[in-house]
Amino acid sequence: MNLDLSVRFKKEFMLGDLLYHSAQTLAELLALPKVPEFRVETEEEDRRVPLDKEFLCGTQCPVLFIGLKDQPQKIKVVLYEIQPGQDLLPEEEKGLRAGILAGDGEEESGGPLQVVLAGSLAVALARIEGSKIRDYQSGLGAGDFLAPGEFLQAFKSSAEFKQVQRGAQGLLAQAPLDILAPGRLSPLDLEKQMDKMVVEMLGLIKVSKAIDIALFTRFYRLLDEMVEATEQDPGRRRSLVAALSLIYEYLLEEFRYAKDPEGFQAEIHRLKEKISRLGFAQPA
Repeated sequence: MNLDLSVRFKKEFMLGDLLYHSAQTLAELLALPKVPEFRVETEEEDRRVPLDKEFLCGTQCPVLFIGLKDQPQKIKVVLYEIQPGQDLLPEEEKGLRAGILAGDGEEESGGPLQVVLAGSLAVALARIEGSKIRDYQSGLGAGDFLAPGEFLQAFKSSAEFKQVQRGAQGLLAQAPLDILAPGRLSPLDLEKQMDKMVVEMLGLIKVSKAIDIALFTRFYRLLDEMVEATEQDPGRRRSLVAALSLIYEYLLEEFRYAKDPEGFQAEIHRLKEKISRLGFAQPA
């Protein structure tokens, strides 16, 4: 399969946010028991340099090479800007864009893992930015511009998806175990990080009356680690659910003054789902 995708973004975005959503999508597509760990590099003076999750992605670092830890297959992500008059795109599609390629965009196809990585990264960035995915070749047969959900549906419905999925799963089955089980912080360290993040998150909501998507993304990433770390600790798990319920109630209270009601509704719904998945009744 040959994917040639592009996603519009409004401003610099944090690499860790992109990788978090990409890992969730990749785990869904490949039915993985744990989310994978990524490795990202850029080029400086003809050599590859690793980037950490706090790196801000923008046109100042135009090329990223993204793959999974200890896997040689990578995809190339090119960050660029389309100025008015440079392209026949509608004006609302111009500006900063990320080109995501599995294969060479013409004849050479990407390998199974590269294809799934490209699709996952495109969906992740489109979700973060609230934008659509441009499929330059209309390779999925569903149109040139697709919302993340539309893209996933078209991707999973394509004739080649099962073959791509089996190929990528086969590669990961032979990989070292730490690709799917990266090192974790202790529950106590995670609790300290979460307490600090919750104070920052709720304080910002109180002042701005809006949802900071990047901050909530980091919160959910930390929450996923907390859920795994408290699996065999009922006491800590109950404390975690209690904390989530308090955040949920706080969002309901601040919703009355919200500048972005849709953002609040989305996070309220997501928190209800998180609490339910932990085996507790959803808040009313």
